[in-house]
Amino acid sequence: MRTVRILLLFIISTVLISGCAIGEKKATSTSIDIPNVDKYTVLYIQGVDAKGVSSEATSKYITDEKEINSFIEKVNKMDVIKPSQNEMSKKVKELNNQGNYTFVLSDSKNMDNKVFHMNFFKDGSIQFQSTNKKEIIYSSKEKHPELIMGLKNTLNINF
Repeated sequence: MRTVRILLLFIISTVLISGCAIGEKKATSTSIDIPNVDKYTVLYIQGVDAKGVSSEATSKYITDEKEINSFIEKVNKMDVIKPSQNEMSKKVKELNNQGNYTFVLSDSKNMDNKVFHMNFFKDGSIQFQSTNKKEIIYSSKEKHPELIMGLKNTLNINF
């Protein structure tokens, strides 16, 4: 009988301890490693107007190699986390607000081969595409509003 009590106490303790950890999953951080950095020849930037509409007036193609390489140096190897899908979805909805941008690195203006997507938000957060899938799954660990303002000035983004 005593053995049964000890065994029962052990099982209950194990269940309680493992149950306390549920929901406390912490996002682990890593650094983003943009693939094909030497292959990109186009940096496409897309924003929206005050009505949340994207157009030619709210987009820009950059083909200058120095500007593209400078951009890559600023964002590559940034510390990122993998937030929940719900958090990512909520944030993506903000792209319809003026001052938030999608940046796409590509090896052609057609964007039909090598592409890498990033979303920049006016609060300083940045989302990144997975390096092995074509979906946005990473978010910057820290907010970088100064980086976004610097990019807007350097790349002459006025939309």
